Amino acid sequence: MSRCTPLSVLVLILAAAVQACPVQHPCYCGAIIHCNRLQLTQVPPITASDNLYTVFDISHNNISQIQQDAFKGLKISVLEITNNPISTVEEGGFGGLEHYLKRLLVSHTTLKSLPKSMGNLQQLDRLDIGFNQITSIPDEVFQGIGNSLQLSMGNNNIVTIADGLLAGMNETIQELDISNCSLINVPIATFVNQKSINKLDMSNNRLQLLDNFAFSQLESVQEIKLDNNPIVNVKSSAFERCDKLARISFRGCSLRNVPGGSLGRAKSLEFVDLSHNTIRSLTDQVFPSLTQLRTVNLTGNFLGTISRQAFELLESTETIYMDRCGLVDVPRGIQSAPKLREVILYDNNIACDCELKWILSWKEAAGLIPRIFGSCSESNVTLDHYTRYELQHCP
Repeated sequence: MSRCTPLSVLVLILAAAVQACPVQHPCYCGAIIHCNRLQLTQVPPITASDNLYTVFDISHNNISQIQQDAFKGLKISVLEITNNPISTVEEGGFGGLEHYLKRLLVSHTTLKSLPKSMGNLQQLDRLDIGFNQITSIPDEVFQGIGNSLQLSMGNNNIVTIADGLLAGMNETIQELDISNCSLINVPIATFVNQKSINKLDMSNNRLQLLDNFAFSQLESVQEIKLDNNPIVNVKSSAFERCDKLARISFRGCSLRNVPGGSLGRAKSLEFVDLSHNTIRSLTDQVFPSLTQLRTVNLTGNFLGTISRQAFELLESTETIYMDRCGLVDVPRGIQSAPKLREVILYDNNIACDCELKWILSWKEAAGLIPRIFGSCSESNVTLDHYTRYELQHCP
């Protein structure tokens, strides 16, 4: 009777693992089925397996079509088919994965449409269909899909979104990315009853107007990104009923004024980014009373005029950024924000001289806590150093 050595046992185990791989050579298996970067032109034949694999990676190939039941017989949690020239997914293309698949990554292909059967993927918690050529999505595509879903549709050619696209998903979507598309309006009707969305990204679209009640259906939203839209007008009730909204970003838009009226409706705001707009002045009490607002970013706006009462209602704000704002002195309006701790003023043209002596009394009244960061225009001395150590020598 022959004796099995440890080496022979290992060989048998490895041989069994190879035989158990449901996809043939040149693909190979571990916890992950590796079929990526093999110049495949189609999904390789599948041998049914009871093994549960973490990932089936078939990305970076030359696959142009996903045929019906292409993955049937597999039990996988993640399917990555990114970076393929896929133009068509047949109905039932993801058949057999309904009860196992949690993440489907189909970005960077040439897809123009989605199969209606995609809604059968009941276990999805992430769907990425970004960086494709999709122009429209039928109403019923997502119905029945997923739970606590992160849905990424950005970087497509979507101009409008169907009113009923998210119908039936009222408690499903957690994060929605529709950035880098061609949207000209906020899809208000699409958002009806979407009470579970907590993060919305609509950056890099073609929005010019945020109308009243634009986001009022998003009762749980905590963050909205609107960066790099040509927004010039924000109606006063745009964020009505957004009671949990904590962060909002208008970076790189075309705002000429601080949209104080609309911001005031979002009582839970903690962070507001208005950087790189075309705001030229900050008038009296331009910012509304927001008791939780900690940070305001005004970087990149050429602020020619800043009222001494501009920040008067910012009772809880601790940090204000005004880098690259064309400032020639430290704005006295910062004195009106009672809890201010940091003022960031880099890349301005501020002269460090005794005209800044008022800062001493302000800091003393505020408990010596506030600090001003930036550079003096005529030297390498920092504003922080000058205001802390040099100003006291002024007469």
